[in-house]
Amino acid sequence: MNLDDFRRCTPAEFSVIYRFWLQYDERNVQNDWEQTRFLACCMLQPYSKKKLSPTDVCRFSWERKREQEAKKEVSTKERFEEIAKKWG
Repeated sequence: MNLDDFRRCTPAEFSVIYRFWLQYDERNVQNDWEQTRFLACCMLQPYSKKKLSPTDVCRFSWERKREQEAKKEVSTKERFEEIAKKWG
């Protein structure tokens, strides 16, 4: 954003732009770390007796959050049975 665009923004417009920028920046940081982890895995693989996956090298906090959210979700079959009991 150049200076003229910044001066013309209302506080509400700037707030929306800023929130979008924060989300965009966070995704770029995650991508950079995941690429670095992949390269580390490729460099370590020749020295390992077993096949390595990138998550064997390191796990990130955002991956742990995704795993916890996935565990919280009820499977489709269980959800179907729950709804069937409710509706008879």
